[in-house]
Amino acid sequence: MPPKLIAPLLVGLPNTGDLGVLIRSHTLANGLTFEIRRGRILRFRCQGIVIATDQIMTYNMEGPRRTRRRFRRRGGAVLAAAIAASVGPGGAYRLGFQEARVFPSGGISSCRRIICVATPVRAPPPVTPQQNRTWLRSNYQFAMEEVWYAGCTSVAIPIMGSNTLGYGFETVAAFGIRAVEDWFYAALSWNKLNQFRTVVFFIEDEPNSTPVLRENAAIRAFE
Repeated sequence: MPPKLIAPLLVGLPNTGDLGVLIRSHTLANGLTFEIRRGRILRFRCQGIVIATDQIMTYNMEGPRRTRRRFRRRGGAVLAAAIAASVGPGGAYRLGFQEARVFPSGGISSCRRIICVATPVRAPPPVTPQQNRTWLRSNYQFAMEEVWYAGCTSVAIPIMGSNTLGYGFETVAAFGIRAVEDWFYAALSWNKLNQFRTVVFFIEDEPNSTPVLRENAAIRAFE
């Protein structure tokens, strides 16, 4: 049975579970579907979760106690494949992927198992928009590989904002979705889809955007 792709829109912090509604969906040639759903992302009980851990997105790792309890109740492995800008001293970029590691206690790491795969979002400078898009695509697909190898049957994937990448939120959303979509197309020939059942896309909150702007961008990206 192919996995089900669900695409909700996050209009508040993950701590509140406040989800908006997408009004677009489409079906891929292989039968996978982006569906319209309303609900809280925690209710999907995803075993894997891809999260960003830059300065703006740190709330993902520091949820309130009730959020940590929800994660613990899920059971199984919770994968945190962190896709974030990785800036070193003096603004130099750390290249390549950091090794997966288990988080120490604290935040939602009180789950049974949390793995972080940190990847830099932007290509090393000087950089062109095309290089950034290629870098973003490889990061998303690398995260999907880690989710698959961890044995997760469900995963929640963020669509990051333009504050990190330097171009429109709509472009980032479209490229993130297409990158994962292409991974699924390729995985069909690798027989990697048997374990997947649910893929949830969500859009992370940003200080410089509003729910209306994010919703409009997401609708255009899914059309």
